[in-house]
Amino acid sequence: MKCFIHNPHKAAAVLCALLLFSVVSAAYSQTVPGAEMETLLNTGKITCSQAAYFVLAAALEDPPETREASFGMAREKGWLSAGAESPVTLGGLSLLMMKAFDLGSGLMYRLFPGPRYAYREMINRGFIEGRAYSTLTVSGERFLRILEKVLAETEPLLAARQNELAAAQERERQRLLAEEQVLQREQVAADISPRLEDMAVADTTVSIVEEAISIALSDIQFLPDSAILADTEKIKLQEIARILQSVSGRNIIVAGHTAQAGTETGQILVSRERAQTVADYLVSLGTRRAEEVTVQAHGSSRPVADNNTAAGMALNRRVEIIIAGD
Repeated sequence: MKCFIHNPHKAAAVLCALLLFSVVSAAYSQTVPGAEMETLLNTGKITCSQAAYFVLAAALEDPPETREASFGMAREKGWLSAGAESPVTLGGLSLLMMKAFDLGSGLMYRLFPGPRYAYREMINRGFIEGRAYSTLTVSGERFLRILEKVLAETEPLLAARQNELAAAQERERQRLLAEEQVLQREQVAADISPRLEDMAVADTTVSIVEEAISIALSDIQFLPDSAILADTEKIKLQEIARILQSVSGRNIIVAGHTAQAGTETGQILVSRERAQTVADYLVSLGTRRAEEVTVQAHGSSRPVADNNTAAGMALNRRVEIIIAGD
């Protein structure tokens, strides 16, 4: 960028300010045309619209794109009170920066949030060197010196705010995604129940269990003292297989349960063998590949009814086919 500054000390100070401004601007994806920057550097009295444009470009995540829009925003929010082409004063610039960068403030500024006490606050914070009148105008060089100090202090705060905003947005995205998944599971469960009724598949219950959909086959029948499915149960599973094939893309879990009869070791063994038999049969019907099916054995540890009654024991002797969540 070409710069028309002949005093080497002055040029060095401005260059330092420009470098910091450029780095921070790039971090927030802000771009300021080179012509605008050259004009600023060579201005003895910068205007309110210039001040608004450069301050908002550095302070806001999504600043206005033009000087006119920047000034309009600052004026609307009450951050500037003079006209667009009026020279900005130290007080006016101080108030603009205090507001745009959301700088913490002392008691007097909180009580009287205007240019006068904003200027005092900027002096107390070391953003403005030396003492002068708040009504003095500001050159481009002085503006950049002040902006450099403000950016040096606020860059970590702005980054932290951006991180907080990103985290909040991610939490909201996850919340909406979870809600959508719940609705999808409810819809799938609502679709399965009437299909089982239409197919007249007896002794089945559809429910949502945590993040999955469970199809429970109560009092499932096997040949005596074996894990071989009765023909009636194969017919049930064939109907259920059609449903599972329509709900593709999700792994399934086949969980075996028994009534509270016999030893705990025996219950686990029986529930595993019977769950494995159901899983193998579903795989043979083409519902899922073998690696997409997990077998679990719970024995009598998860009863859904009273084991002291025949009806309760029948409900507890079940195999659950669980359609895993997303």
